[in-house]
Formats: sequence, C-alpha cells, structure tokens
Amino acid sequence: MQTDESTLTKPKDLDSLRDLIVKRYDTLSQRLQQTADYVLSQPMTVAMETMSTIAENADVPLSTLSRFSNTMGFSGFSQMQGLFRDQYLNRPRDYKERVKQAKEKEKNPTSPQALFHDFGQANIEALEQLQISVSPDKLERAVELLTQADTIYVQGIRRAYRLPFTFGMR
Repeated sequence: MQTDESTLTKPKDLDSLRDLIVKRYDTLSQRLQQTADYVLSQPMTVAMETMSTIAENADVPLSTLSRFSNTMGFSGFSQMQGLFRDQYLNRPRDYKERVKQAKEKEKNPTSPQALFHDFGQANIEALEQLQISVSPDKLERAVELLTQADTIYVQGIRRAYRLPFTFGMR
C-alpha cells in the first residue's frame, strides 16, 4: 500500500518519528522495514555516521535510505538525520547547563514516576555520551591493556541527586 508523501506531516522530533514508523511499519516494503528496523535500533549511528556507512550497516542501497526518508515525510535523508542529530548532539551536556536545568526542575516538584524517568534519562544520556566520546581505537587499546593486566581495580563514584520531596520520611 503506497502513501502519498505530500499528505504526510513531517515529524518534528524523534518520538513522533518513532510513532510514525510504528504506525506505518506494516505498510512498508521489505527493504523499508529493514531500514526502519535499523533506524529504530541504531539511532546513535544514524545521528553520527555518513549515509553510505548507514546504508552499508543496514544492508540496504543508498536509494532505500532516501526512499525511507521521503516515505516518512522528509525531503531527503539529511533532513531526517537532523532529527537524530538534534536528539543526540544538541542536548545541553555541559555541567553549568545541567545545573541550570536541575534548578528549574526544583521549582516544580515532580512525582516519583517523573523522578524515576529523570534518573533513567540521565543514565541514558551518560551512556550515549560515552558512546560518542570513546573511539573504537581507544576501546581496543583499553581492552588490550586490561587483558594484559595481572590485577584490575574498579573504583566507582556515585552521582548525587537532590530529591525535591521526601518519601514519607522526616
């Protein structure tokens, strides 16, 4: 079943793109489903890599990436890739900005569910930043050094969070 791309509203963020992909998945061709699977499972790669690398990794022709993007309402792949870059690269990552955002949240105490979500999101962002900052060469070198070590010491440093409310304790 073909959809007229001119009637599609271009997704404004990754969440709306994910929703659109899920909604339209069964109507996509096998190649477009393969592309959808890759895009949903490897968002960081879609944000960071070139179109040819993504096509190779997804095992689809370059033209399929363009067709997929058009099917989702974008003028081309780079426009769709912009959503991924905005999500993963343009988020405030510096300490001052995170403190500023935390202070804004303090003004509006949140529910336990929202706090749980914030903890999860903070950890997701930390892992995504780790993926960006560690090159494959550095990772291979680290593994090589660890393999050769007689003893490995692991030290952890906890993050601290100020809770905006108490859980029934005084």
